[in-house]
Amino acid sequence: MRKEGNIIPVEINAHIFTLLGNQVILSVIRDITKRKGADEEAKKAAENVRTLLNSIDEMVFVFDQNGFILKANEAVKKRLQYTDKEIIGMHVLQINVPERRGETYAIFSGILDGTATTCPVPVIAKDGTRIEVETKVVRGTWDDMEVFIGVSRDVTERNKAEVELRESEERFKTLANAALEGILIHENGIILDCNPKFAEMFGYEQKEIIGRNGFKFMLTPKSRGLIFEWRQNGAKGTIDIVGIRKDKTEFYGETSTTTINWRGKQHSMVHMYDITERKKAEEALRESEERLRLKLDSVLSPEIDLGEQDLAQIIDTASIQSMFNDFHQITGMPIGIVDLKGNVLVHVGWQDICTKFHRLHPETLKNCIESNRILSKGVSKGEFRAYRCRNNMWDIVTPIFIGNKHVGNMFFGQFLYDDEKPDLQLFIKTAQQFGFDKDEYLEALNRVPRWSREKIQNTMKFYAKFAELISKLSYSNLKLAKIIANQNLNFNS
Repeated sequence: MRKEGNIIPVEINAHIFTLLGNQVILSVIRDITKRKGADEEAKKAAENVRTLLNSIDEMVFVFDQNGFILKANEAVKKRLQYTDKEIIGMHVLQINVPERRGETYAIFSGILDGTATTCPVPVIAKDGTRIEVETKVVRGTWDDMEVFIGVSRDVTERNKAEVELRESEERFKTLANAALEGILIHENGIILDCNPKFAEMFGYEQKEIIGRNGFKFMLTPKSRGLIFEWRQNGAKGTIDIVGIRKDKTEFYGETSTTTINWRGKQHSMVHMYDITERKKAEEALRESEERLRLKLDSVLSPEIDLGEQDLAQIIDTASIQSMFNDFHQITGMPIGIVDLKGNVLVHVGWQDICTKFHRLHPETLKNCIESNRILSKGVSKGEFRAYRCRNNMWDIVTPIFIGNKHVGNMFFGQFLYDDEKPDLQLFIKTAQQFGFDKDEYLEALNRVPRWSREKIQNTMKFYAKFAELISKLSYSNLKLAKIIANQNLNFNS
């Protein structure tokens, strides 16, 4: 204690010795105030370190250069279920899962020589619970000793999330690869991934386009502008674009976009269908509607002639064919409708001598077409004419008119009258001239039906009326079609 009453810490050393025959004590008193302060600071620092270590969630190990644990924080004891007494002195290999201790030993050797700093091997608790960790190891000092300090972070949830993400991406990739549409994932145009269908659509291999800016080489300039404007407006619904294939050809695509979480980030996912065929069909339909409108004008305008090939687009050939098939089943009578160019639009019951011989040879086919076009001319509306064709078969024709325009003919034939005898030498000469098998050709001739002139007369009266009915119905339908076509054109324009 000083004179003024302050207490100070001191260190006293005493020695007994004899001085002038008397035993005396020599005391040396040293003021240790500064040293005491340093000791207190050291104790406080150590306590702070313990508090810090025990307050963090990560497991912290202090181990010597031989791998024996010198210190562990509370997280270690709590997670691994060891007491302080049990954990101190254990080797770090003992807390790693047994099946990977060889890997741990190799990593520990790397840590000693400075070539490794992390260890991904899981640790195992006292009760056998496996904990996925990632351990970071650094050199340091502890109690004036060179040691290693390992900090282990539990990555169980992170690993689980990564596995789930990988599985999710694998499921997505499996579905995308099986999709009929093209699928692309991009970030500001840079292609991150795509399915095989998308690459195939543009004529590339997947590896050729991943990592490139698809906007720059896969779209026409006009489509790039459309895409930019579409995205500026929120990229809602679908948009039609023109894509450029690897071979520089173009195709039409229908595109939509959504947002997807891909590898931990939000990216744009594009869906695309090749609609080239649909676009072609739509264009063909528009052209067809325009042609139809012009044809309707042609049909209904007396000052314009109708083209010879137009009958097929005026009458309902499928319905008439079905009706003729039923009628032939009942009567056995052959019938057909031919346009003014000689094209057969509807027919049933035509004879083998024509279908298997006359219409298969270029010269005799020419006779068929010329007969239908030339010998049938000049027949008035509602009338009919019988004539022998240039291949020596009988045919009967009655015209089909739309309004006042002659657009085609209805034919009844081929047949022979029952009161006449065929000239066999003429048909034998025909077979020889055109290289027909004579026997088969004559057998086909024998199968040609023979009809009485009275029956033919009555039959043709029916067909003439039927042709006139087709004419009237077609004319009425055309008027209606023209009104509808004009309305559609006005609406589209």
